[in-house]
Amino acid sequence: MGVLSVSLDKWYKVHGVQGAEKVITFGSINTRPPPKKFEEIKIQNESVGIKFRLPIRNNLETAIECCRTNYHSFLSTFAILSYKSMGYLINLLPEYLAIKVIDGIVNDMQMVFSNIPFSSEPWYLCNREVSKLGAFSNVYYNLKVFFVAMTYKEELRLTCSANAQLKMDPQLLLDYALDFIEEDIRKVEEGSGHLKTE
Repeated sequence: MGVLSVSLDKWYKVHGVQGAEKVITFGSINTRPPPKKFEEIKIQNESVGIKFRLPIRNNLETAIECCRTNYHSFLSTFAILSYKSMGYLINLLPEYLAIKVIDGIVNDMQMVFSNIPFSSEPWYLCNREVSKLGAFSNVYYNLKVFFVAMTYKEELRLTCSANAQLKMDPQLLLDYALDFIEEDIRKVEEGSGHLKTE
């Protein structure tokens, strides 16, 4: 999230947007460990979504600390149980009322951020190893940006899409994120980076 924060700062400024301080973000919390093998996949995902303010900063160290503080302020056992209960409740409501509740929740959300840590071990399908997994994203409701970070077999893959009305190239946001990651990995190797690598 820290990398996304500084990448958004640069992305907005390149497109002439000044003074952006935060993005109302929706993130999912997986309440079931990801499967180790293809055969262990279950169709229904067990996750809850949380809405939080992703701060936009121009310094990676500051961004990481601000994102950690903001994210954890919305991430508590009580909050997760509340979000999960809300999901069950919505399913019991009449359709028109459920739509109004959902609209109220997502009305001010601007971005979806999804972090998907798949297995570090390879998956097999029909006795053949799955070489790569790709994440896809889409923009819905009034959301402006959809950003997905996914790992599989120690490989990071980023995906991003943006609402066409923004007239802002999502590929640039991906490029900035990769640049910040590569730069910090170099700093980690020199003993001064912020990202954890193995």
